[in-house]
Amino acid sequence: MRVFSVIFLRFLFGAILLIGSIDNVWASEGPCYPSPSTHQFHYNFGTYAISDINNNHPGVFIPDVYHWHSGDNYQGYCECTGLGMADVKYKTITSLANGHTSGFYKLNEYLEFSMDILLVNGDSQSFVPIPWNNVANHWIEQCYVAHSVHQWTTGSEGKLSLYIAKAFIGETVIIDEKLVDIYATRVSGNYGTTPMASVYMAGIITAPQKCVINAGQMVTVNFGNISAANFTTKTQAPTGYSPKTISTAIKCTNVDAYANLTVRFQADASPDYASAIKTNNPDIGVIMMDTNGKLTLPNSGLIPFHLDGNAEATVTFKATPVSTTGKIPGLGKFTAQAYIRVDYA
Repeated sequence: MRVFSVIFLRFLFGAILLIGSIDNVWASEGPCYPSPSTHQFHYNFGTYAISDINNNHPGVFIPDVYHWHSGDNYQGYCECTGLGMADVKYKTITSLANGHTSGFYKLNEYLEFSMDILLVNGDSQSFVPIPWNNVANHWIEQCYVAHSVHQWTTGSEGKLSLYIAKAFIGETVIIDEKLVDIYATRVSGNYGTTPMASVYMAGIITAPQKCVINAGQMVTVNFGNISAANFTTKTQAPTGYSPKTISTAIKCTNVDAYANLTVRFQADASPDYASAIKTNNPDIGVIMMDTNGKLTLPNSGLIPFHLDGNAEATVTFKATPVSTTGKIPGLGKFTAQAYIRVDYA
């Protein structure tokens, strides 16, 4: 019995050493990390105008819309043992949906983008299109000191190209959108969970096709005086209230006569009733409808119309306040705001 106990203990001890040594190799070799945190590159290309109406249709590729070169650098280090030589490998990750083909990603329903980021390749430099997966910079160096902090520049220079997925009218706005995260490692596939850098982009793209709504003036809807006690049921209009009917004129330029278009209402939805536009009163929202009383959801609901021979039209819709919570709202004025967007059908 005593001999059996010694053999069992030696076997168990050997297993613990083996597991510990594997963990130690992966923990100390490979992943690179920013110091102290992910560096954020925020770029704004201003306003890019599509001047030719023939370039505003699906399938048009617009190369090198923006070339950025900030000159910024940031600090980072790689986990390493100092026992070998290695170059740095990179990968990129984006949370944006894939576009029409590999290497393109959706900015919105109208635009996709592709991106080339400058990468040092040994003694040369080149713009390498994303996505990256274990893309090496071929700059071989030894890990002299573990956790040695160095200056990094990847992400500081690149080129942005656009692809028209859907023709649009007026402008489409990119508001400081995170396009890509950049990760690094000395060992292929063994990346950390924290990106070295993130690239953000902002800007406005304008189209030559434009439409003016209500001669450029604000469309105001006055719901009048309503008794707070008449808001009794969630998602329903006040008792006895009739929706307001609104008609507004639309005049377009560089848009074909008799074209089929749509309007939508861009606004913040009520957190308690997503079909309604948010107001400054948490118990009240505003719903939009077509002339038949069909609900038009904020941001996604469409009301179709077509232009006449002069590229003009009058669009009619309805609006009514509703209860978003079923509670009696507080007294006083309530207001809401929405933007009317015109699109191709």
